Amino acid sequence: MLGLAITGIVLQNSMIYFAARTADPFNMSLLALNGPIFLLVLSLIFLHEHISLMQIIGFIIALGGVIFIITQGNISKLLNFNFAPGDLFVLFNSFCFAIYSLLQKKRPSEINQQTMLAATAFVGVILLYPIAFIEVGENIFSKLNTQDWLILAYLGIFNSVGAYLMWNNALAKIGNLKTGIIYYLLPFFSGIEAFLFLGERFYPSQILGGLFVISGIMMVSFGHRQTTS
Repeated sequence: MLGLAITGIVLQNSMIYFAARTADPFNMSLLALNGPIFLLVLSLIFLHEHISLMQIIGFIIALGGVIFIITQGNISKLLNFNFAPGDLFVLFNSFCFAIYSLLQKKRPSEINQQTMLAATAFVGVILLYPIAFIEVGENIFSKLNTQDWLILAYLGIFNSVGAYLMWNNALAKIGNLKTGIIYYLLPFFSGIEAFLFLGERFYPSQILGGLFVISGIMMVSFGHRQTTS
């Protein structure tokens, strides 16, 4: 429980905010792709999960599709990648994401997902509160307006409770490999939402990259499981 709280609640969330102070958004998008890769490697090492050649190829295709979306079809952008101090926070965030997902296998069958998440969040809040109190002081909440509270409510309900609960259930039902690969749909859905709600342009590279991601996910999901670990 302590491991889940530290990696999933305290570190995973905090590191991304520290990263954003100095890391370039492009770098953050690319380095965040390491989360499923870390999860795959750790699952092979510690859980001895089996992965077929078709699933490996599917994983590579999906990863390539995400990179194609992030670079908007201009792969030469990768040549301009320069490390910043915040990039290390992104990598650490991705590693914590993998550890948190791996530890979900330790959940006793007698404890359901809702109870486990509630207990994890409770421990995480206890650990985070003193740090937050030191950083922002006790008067911060008195300065929040209605819009701030609505944003916090959205983050708490959808980005925290809903997202964690669905992610944990997916890990339990379909395993680490299949769940991790679905993570790569995030940039594709982000592009669709930006188009629908923010009026941003939807690039052909996002469509093509999304097709690669979906193809890779299908290969991982339906690939034969008789090969190597």
